[in-house]
Amino acid sequence: NHDQYGGSNTMSNLSELIGGGGGGGGKTADFVASGTIPNGVAVAVNSNGTISEINPDGFPPTAGTASVFESSSVSSISSCYVADNKLMVVYQDNGNNGYITAALGTISGKTITFDTPRIVVSSAGTGPTAAIYYAATDRVIAVYQYSDGYNKIVGCKQSLSGTLLFGTQFSIASNGYNLNFDSIFGSYDPSASRAVVTYYWAYPYYTQYVEVIEINGNTISTGTNYPLGTQSGGDIAHDLTYDSVNSRTIISYYNGGIRMRAMNISSNKSISFGSEYNPSISGYTPKLIYDTAASRIVMHYQETTTPYNVYLIPFAFNGSTFTKGTAVSTGLQNVAFAYDSTANKIGIFGSDAEGQSYPYQAKFKVASLSGSTITVSTIETSIGTSSGSDQKSIVYSPTSEVFLLNYKDNSTNFGNSIAIDSGASNNIDFIGVSAEAISNLATGVVTLRGGVSENLSSLTTNATYYVQTDGTISASISNQKAGKALSSSTLLLVGQT
Repeated sequence: NHDQYGGSNTMSNLSELIGGGGGGGGKTADFVASGTIPNGVAVAVNSNGTISEINPDGFPPTAGTASVFESSSVSSISSCYVADNKLMVVYQDNGNNGYITAALGTISGKTITFDTPRIVVSSAGTGPTAAIYYAATDRVIAVYQYSDGYNKIVGCKQSLSGTLLFGTQFSIASNGYNLNFDSIFGSYDPSASRAVVTYYWAYPYYTQYVEVIEINGNTISTGTNYPLGTQSGGDIAHDLTYDSVNSRTIISYYNGGIRMRAMNISSNKSISFGSEYNPSISGYTPKLIYDTAASRIVMHYQETTTPYNVYLIPFAFNGSTFTKGTAVSTGLQNVAFAYDSTANKIGIFGSDAEGQSYPYQAKFKVASLSGSTITVSTIETSIGTSSGSDQKSIVYSPTSEVFLLNYKDNSTNFGNSIAIDSGASNNIDFIGVSAEAISNLATGVVTLRGGVSENLSSLTTNATYYVQTDGTISASISNQKAGKALSSSTLLLVGQT
């Protein structure tokens, strides 16, 4: 006659329930530890019979099968997630005169099915692209650079999110010089229901510009193009992200070094700027995302010395002031990254150059942010062939809860997309609580489910406790119940289900 926690209803007192020893009334077993295990922590059994402390990366990321969105050589890849669980990829089709082209994919779990690609503009692309989902009117904006034979032009077109029938082109900027535009990036500002685009005008101005894009029916218009920093030479990159806490679009740019600013986007397509912030970072290619769970802006940048790895660094922002956190290396180069709003993790899609010759293997790994502390997982998943990829874009699907990696496979030069999750905690494999500290590869005692663990602390008697995804045991409800507290240090562990 057992209750849901494995305890006998006929036992009359706590000492009778616990038994004479400290191991939980016979509900114990010996295991070999894989990794050092502290006393009194939740543990899981591994496939080889050893045990490990439960951790948020207990199950590594798993990928689906790659889908080809373009079966010819591609470059200048950008992408965006679209409502109704779709993916838009904008790229240069080098197998078709270098035309700017787009492919619309439908996501089902970890399967991506692409419609027939459509030409955005029948002129050769000459530089980067940006894909922006304009949520207010359910449109996708493709921003790109191309040459009409006389001028280099930054243009944009819009399409219904569920189709690939593009409207009339709108020219943002043009020049007649051989040097082109660079570093085209865009984002959507939901507080203003407007898109924001930034680009670097390489010559004759050597200046970064930012402006607002509005869609009204089938008409595209832009506001003033505001100049920001200048940089004549070097590795140029800029980026935008939306801070949902402060309702501000944040921009990174160069002005004698990496700089940041907050921007307030108005409904009349004007921009008001906060003060320029110098984070005192020595690096290149600053890119931005926003971690909504931690309320932090996260920048990645490439270090200036060998091995030229990409670092992640968080910034707190209170509406007027930026506060810099500590930078952490990703161990990868040529990185694209995105934020998983479901598991609150950062997906990192980069190239592993360590000990390899070019072209480097493409790898995926995850990072997590707690306050101002970033932890990068050591688990890596290889993407594509061993020849790797030097063209990458990544977005997150909150509906299918997967990252969508879009890249050129250097073995074929084809455009591929693949879905991958961010991994998961192994807390659902909870088998009990360590009854003592156990060294790596040593044998130690575990109080099993259905037993009584006596070596915890700060419990509230009669409260129900759960194993959290990070392995801690607390009263916060999770997908794995731990048991019921019999005292401040004693937990009656839930039985097997």
